[in-house]
Amino acid sequence: MKITLILSLSAMISANVLHAGPNFNKKGARAAKRASLSGNVSDLGVLADKFREHQLLTSQGELYYGKSDAKLSSAHSKTYKMIHKAVTEDRMDEEVARDQINKLLTVGESYLAAGDKADMSETKSQITKIQESVKKQVIEKAPAGMMTPKVNKIQFNTEAVLRFGEASGRLSKGDVNTIRRYLDSLERKEDSYKSSGTLSDKNHAKLLEQARETWRDTIEKFS
Repeated sequence: MKITLILSLSAMISANVLHAGPNFNKKGARAAKRASLSGNVSDLGVLADKFREHQLLTSQGELYYGKSDAKLSSAHSKTYKMIHKAVTEDRMDEEVARDQINKLLTVGESYLAAGDKADMSETKSQITKIQESVKKQVIEKAPAGMMTPKVNKIQFNTEAVLRFGEASGRLSKGDVNTIRRYLDSLERKEDSYKSSGTLSDKNHAKLLEQARETWRDTIEKFS
């Protein structure tokens, strides 16, 4: 009886260990995968191509203007790239960049919605006004030792991915609001660290890790 009981307990322990193994491995694999996400679009996996298509249609204006209105598409694309470059180089605040891009996309959406009644001249004027506004808000050069291009790139990519997720219905309004709160927190911390006029290596590393963590949380919302 005693031997039988010991053997039964041993079997139960072995079964529990075997059962725990796969769960541990899954968690370990998930943690490893999460840690490998660095802020590149390829982190979206099978959705990366769909995201790139969305970017092509929206950031380059092809969705709104098409080939028949190539000049408007060109002006739209030029404006988007101008904002992207400025924010990446720390010559424009992230919040300002987000606002300007939203205005640009709104102009495109309005033009598309107008259909045959769309006014090319008025739309070109609206895009030009956005360009002028951007130029006024861009500083000539970021202060020495204050640039955070990797952080800025991740922030910008996160914003673009959120727009994709929202437009495609892959992210709920709650998901988008949650990530935007994370981005706001990151921007506040960045402003705080840079307010003294210097940015230490330690604080730079903290910003980069928080940016990557926000990106990881964003990517996981798609799974």
